[in-house]
Amino acid sequence: MKSDTCENCGDREEKLYRVYRIYETIELNQFDPNFSQVLSQTVEPESEMWCLACMSLYPNVVADDQNQQ
Repeated sequence: MKSDTCENCGDREEKLYRVYRIYETIELNQFDPNFSQVLSQTVEPESEMWCLACMSLYPNVVADDQNQQ
C-alpha cells in the first residue's frame, strides 16, 4: 500500500524518500557554544519514508534501494 505521509513529521507529501535514521551523540565545546563535535553515530536498521524537508533537517542516509514514492 502506497503511503503519502512522511514517517518522521507526519506531513502529507507527493514525493517521499526511503532513508535510514541516524542518531548522533555530540559533545558541546565549552569555549564556543556554537560548535559541537559528533562523538558517535548509530544508523537505525529499518528504513523509513521521509519528505525532503525532514531529510534536510535531521541526520539520515538515503537507502540504496531508493524506492521513491
